Amino acid sequence: MEKNSAQDEAIRTHKGQVLLISCPGSGKTTTMIRRIHSMTEAGIPASSIVMVTFTEAAAKEMKDRYHKSYGECGAMFCTIHSLCLKILSQVLGKPPRILSPEDQVSLIRSSIRDAKIPAATAVKEIQNDISVFKSKVSDLDTFCPSLLSSEEFLRLYSIYEEKKHEADVMDFDDLLWRCLDSLRKNLRLLKKCRQTYQYIICDEYQDTNHIQKEILYQLAGEQGNLCVVGDDDQSIYSFRGANPDIMPDFKKDFPNAHEIHMDINYRSRPEIIIAAKN
Repeated sequence: MEKNSAQDEAIRTHKGQVLLISCPGSGKTTTMIRRIHSMTEAGIPASSIVMVTFTEAAAKEMKDRYHKSYGECGAMFCTIHSLCLKILSQVLGKPPRILSPEDQVSLIRSSIRDAKIPAATAVKEIQNDISVFKSKVSDLDTFCPSLLSSEEFLRLYSIYEEKKHEADVMDFDDLLWRCLDSLRKNLRLLKKCRQTYQYIICDEYQDTNHIQKEILYQLAGEQGNLCVVGDDDQSIYSFRGANPDIMPDFKKDFPNAHEIHMDINYRSRPEIIIAAKN
């Protein structure tokens, strides 16, 4: 695939804050792979580059595509959760114990029983409410759960948190919280992480939540090298706590950020593109 001018600009812009708005079918993944290669060709150590993707499958696919195109790469391809796990493992001296999704469901069922909430209550909805509550940095008194009453949610949530504490385990949302808290309170850790992860790229930024954003901002610092990639028109995870306003606000947080628009769709036929624009 030949590079167009916007892709080429994204590939060559290595330093500072970059907002890359990429429409569907614009060659985003190929461009990110080429950008990482361009960075290493320019002398940036691959070990200082972190490519944060939305899922483990996406991280593996991107790493495999890089390897196929350019050979071995020392850059880190990961999810925000696996990055936080790596950082927290340094803090604790060992990897924390993380609840599997299945074990979390079992713990929520147990908490439902202990909170004397009807057993037929949908566990998945409660699991999602717990995650949304944590990702939105809400106050328990003002949070509006989707299924339970506020009183019932508060009762169940308190029991759930106590059970985790007793078992010395975390859920995936705790992983983000604990990492952010450690970065804010432990200046030695923050300094070490900033020295290690000097170039951060975050894909699917339109589906980032507040906690994830704050972790990236802490790692990059005010003058750091942070490139965020996505399209706020494609945000689909607000029901899980994602905030589509985070991406448009990037320029408010970093007024000097370099904004690039990859707006040519190579995937769809013209009639589809016209209909979508309308």
